[in-house]
Amino acid sequence: MKILFLNLAGEKETANETALKALRKKYPGKDTFLSKLIYGPSTVTEVDVWRCYGEVRSFLSAKNPDFEKGTPEFNRIKQQVNTALNAGVDKIFLSIHGNYDDVTHGSCKLLSGTVKISYLQLYELFMMLVEDRYKSTPLKLTLVMCYGGRSKDYLESHAPEQLGTRSGPDLTTSFAFQFYCLLCKQMKVTMTARTGALSFDDLSGHSKVESERLVSNIIKRDELAKALGNDPEAALGSVDFSEYIELLYSAEQSEELIPVLKSKAAQLKQTHLLPQQRAAIDFRHQRAKVSIIEGSETKTKYGKLVFKYDEKAHAVQIWSKYPLNRLVAQKSV
Repeated sequence: MKILFLNLAGEKETANETALKALRKKYPGKDTFLSKLIYGPSTVTEVDVWRCYGEVRSFLSAKNPDFEKGTPEFNRIKQQVNTALNAGVDKIFLSIHGNYDDVTHGSCKLLSGTVKISYLQLYELFMMLVEDRYKSTPLKLTLVMCYGGRSKDYLESHAPEQLGTRSGPDLTTSFAFQFYCLLCKQMKVTMTARTGALSFDDLSGHSKVESERLVSNIIKRDELAKALGNDPEAALGSVDFSEYIELLYSAEQSEELIPVLKSKAAQLKQTHLLPQQRAAIDFRHQRAKVSIIEGSETKTKYGKLVFKYDEKAHAVQIWSKYPLNRLVAQKSV
């Protein structure tokens, strides 16, 4: 398996480094003597596309003749991509940051700071890099983006059993769907995306995704953080959490500890009556709850969506991969 990893997330991103480490473990581990003999050993090639995004983003979504010859950094990146594609690529991984509450933009961490990139800009940049190579040759693409497959109704459950039901979320509003709709008109491509934050298992190399239970608790934690106001450190510092923290780390952090911590948080509220103090207690408890459940609620074979284009129906199909592969959405494009 020949993998091309296009890094738009940024420099030295922990998630990217973990992903690359996992991929370099997963695919070579599947090599056999015969596959090496016929296809050669599996490889994972990384190209830091983020290094040219600062230069090219002003040219995206705008017909600018000044960009016909590119920029020095873009041309260097494109040459790296061409070299990898000319050598043969079985799958492309496209890495970018995403948030659960934004279906229009992802983000890229440049040396100058974090900047947004829309699904249209991502499409344009991707096409500038691969051009028309996949007009007839099928491409397998993985969108390595947290919440890339999540709909605009991000508060609704995206649990597998909810997808494709009348009360389920509209997956055609997701960043991934909007991005794929542009791609599938220009190339033969099958793409995967995830409904939760995406990570990789260090041992197996397999991808892992946040469960809906974890996502809902993370959203609640973030909402409680907003309630702390402009100076969250001052709010947290106004509460004596020493007994709570001692309880948190005095025992194994299993789910049995959560109701005990909840009781301790309720006791703290009896002696801390100011609204800001109570908000701090709620946030601290929710943050602890997330840290306790995130290990067991980050799962393999979960939250994976597959995007396909049906040429006969002129429609994009969305399939839920797990636990049973099934069609959950379809829309004409």
